[in-house]
Amino acid sequence: MKRLGVALLTFACALVVARSASAVTHQATIGNYYYEDDSQRDQTKIVVRQGDQITFTVRAQAVPGHTVDVDALNIHSPNLNLGDTFTTPPLSKVSPPNGFYLYCRPHEDRGHHVQLIVLAATAPTPTPGPRRTATPPHIARVAPRTPTPATPSPAPTATLTPVGLGTAAPGVMQRPFPTNPNSLNALTGRKTATNVPWTRSLWWLVIASVALVGAAAYAWSRAVTAPQAPPPPPRKRKPPAKPKR
Repeated sequence: MKRLGVALLTFACALVVARSASAVTHQATIGNYYYEDDSQRDQTKIVVRQGDQITFTVRAQAVPGHTVDVDALNIHSPNLNLGDTFTTPPLSKVSPPNGFYLYCRPHEDRGHHVQLIVLAATAPTPTPGPRRTATPPHIARVAPRTPTPATPSPAPTATLTPVGLGTAAPGVMQRPFPTNPNSLNALTGRKTATNVPWTRSLWWLVIASVALVGAAAYAWSRAVTAPQAPPPPPRKRKPPAKPKR
């Protein structure tokens, strides 16, 4: 009975170790207003395997801060600011064909959501055992020794990266990342000095306001510099008619 217990515990430990060895931690970017798989540079979906983790890094500031929410996996982060990271627990549930719905709570109405696809974990390749050779009949067989039961040790955890909030490592924020189509860079082709969360609508409003102010200033200057027309001459009043006698 003890041998069976030790064998089952050894098998469980080996299974957990094999799972943690095959699992990886993926890196993803949170921008205004998109999620991006860093390895694939894909903003339409994030693809991982069962047992993997994802570390999200905020690379663009927004007010209120971004979040990481997957209702189907009960994953909900607090508001994240520029330079913050959030690591999910190991994703143990395989997603449906259309993936899980990953979204940002404050900016969901701005299209800040993406597909999270969790594929089934790949089975580890079995290692072939040593080949047994038949013992010649002239060699005496030695009775096998009874193994001493080993003290059971706690099973190792499959978590690769600490779950929850963190801070981006030095130098990570300097990594070049794609231009957000809703930013000023995409509209004008110029770089902004700060990471102010300007949106496309606000920038179009600023551009339109500049045009309106310019038109109003031009009209006012024309009105001031235009020559003043002379006042019309006063009308001559007719003398009152004399009463007839």
